Amino acid sequence: MALILAAESGLLAGLLLPGTATVVTAGFLTHPAYGDRPFGAVAATVVAASAAGANYGYARGDGRLTARLTGARYARLLAHVRTRPLTVTFAAHCIGGLRTLFPRMAADASIPYRRFAATNLAAACVWGSSLTLAGHASGTALERVRAASSLLGPPLLPAALACYVLWRALRLLR
Repeated sequence: MALILAAESGLLAGLLLPGTATVVTAGFLTHPAYGDRPFGAVAATVVAASAAGANYGYARGDGRLTARLTGARYARLLAHVRTRPLTVTFAAHCIGGLRTLFPRMAADASIPYRRFAATNLAAACVWGSSLTLAGHASGTALERVRAASSLLGPPLLPAALACYVLWRALRLLR
């Protein structure tokens, strides 16, 4: 899990990795019924791996590949990053693709490393712990969903099938 999160926020190939889903799944495994992993250790691992990956991405920032990925708007983006570096750093860590691309942009925008690292760590704490908590809560909700689906599933299946048949019939009439 830590390697996936570090790669997701530190390598450009991380654009293809499921960072958020990994964190939610890790949180799910902290639920007593589905793995009973220690919540604090899982949350700390998520935060550390995500922040470390972003710091690696900052160190790799040279502007060439990121500028190619973002196109002609890159100079305008860098200007915006320079005007609100802490806000943009915090927000970017909470958004999937930006979590991967932004550390390089921050280096290109000449955000001092200490400011980037501190803000990024704070964002990783908020992002990682809240998604881990959401995953943990989903373990509790799963029992309710299972109970409700066993009661509601059989009557809803014919209703869903009837809706689908009606939708297809209306589509053919057009």
